[in-house]
Order: sequence, then structure tokens, then C-alpha cells
Amino acid sequence: DTMNDGGVAKTLVAGAGDDALTATAASVLYGGAGNDSFSLNGAMITALQSAFGSGGNIDRLARIDGGSGLDKIVLSGSGLTFDLSAIKNSAMTPESDARLEGIEVIDITGSGDNKIVLTAKDVLDMSGAVDLVVTAKSARHMLVVTGNSGDKIDLADVGGTTGGWTQEANGTKDYGGQTYKIWHSDTTHATVLVQKDMTVI
Repeated sequence: DTMNDGGVAKTLVAGAGDDALTATAASVLYGGAGNDSFSLNGAMITALQSAFGSGGNIDRLARIDGGSGLDKIVLSGSGLTFDLSAIKNSAMTPESDARLEGIEVIDITGSGDNKIVLTAKDVLDMSGAVDLVVTAKSARHMLVVTGNSGDKIDLADVGGTTGGWTQEANGTKDYGGQTYKIWHSDTTHATVLVQKDMTVI
């Protein structure tokens, strides 16, 4: 399925298979089975980071549930900041009411320089993927973040640069035709694969 909210808040529910859903308003997206892709612009990002009654969340509360499979969020635009730490997630269990669930890949490349902010808890809340690649540590919840040389990722657990995270000493891993740096949370079972051209702050 290919579905688009057309700039009006809607609830879009895909079926089985690899589906593509686009949100340009405060919409609710369900991917279901398969490897699904969710394209977001600045309006949907604002909605996800806002409470009910603000940010476009008028008659529903924006959220994304990828369902099963390897599901991906893709940012559309430039100058965007996707702050996962500002999105109020909840229980770290399947079928919870977290506003982002079942997402294993986030592509922030867009059409210009973008930024993503996340904590280890965000990875645990959102990603159902375990050991997408073989790393020095096992049984990790993993999130893949794709971008280019103008894009940044802020690992925001502790004040200061990359506080609470350690880059794997073995260097990089290849995954999906790209090379990634591997960052492990120091206190949880969260791991983030960061495309090597991105800046980690």
C-alpha cells in the first residue's frame, strides 16, 4: 500500500507487505506486517513532540506503530530536528501506548542538513530489533540512523558530548550497503548504528 494523509490529520492503516505511508499533518500511522516506510515532514514531527491540543493534535494524538518487520522513518525536508527525547513514550513492551513503536531505522538525510536527538530509553521504547548486525555485545536493542555529512545525531542521555555512550572499539560495521559507527549505551542494552559520515555530538 501507498498512503498519504494529504495534509489533513488522518488515521492510516496499512495491510500486510512492504507499505509506504506519508504524514504531513498530526496523523496516526499503523504499518502492520512487512517492512514499512513512514515519511514525515516538519508538521508531523511537531505533532509527535506535542501534547494533545497542541502541535496539530486536535482530534487525535499523532503516533506511529511500525508493527512487525524492519520498519523505517524517513525525514522529508531540511533544517529539521527530530527530538525523540521530547516524544512521550511509555511502557517498553509490545502493544504499549508509546507514540513511537516498532521502528528500527531512521533516515534523516532529507533534502538538507537535519538533526536527531535520542536517549537510550528511546531506543528501548521504540525498536524491536535485536542484533541487526554482529557486534562485540549481544542481546541489544538496536536502532540504525542513516544520514550524510551535514547531518547530526545528539546522544542526549548525559550532559556533555556523547555522555552515557561509548563507541565500539572495533570501529565500523557494514549494513545495507552502508558503513556505520557503533555506539553502545553504557547503562542499558541499547545500541545505535550511526552512518559514518554523520557527526555524533
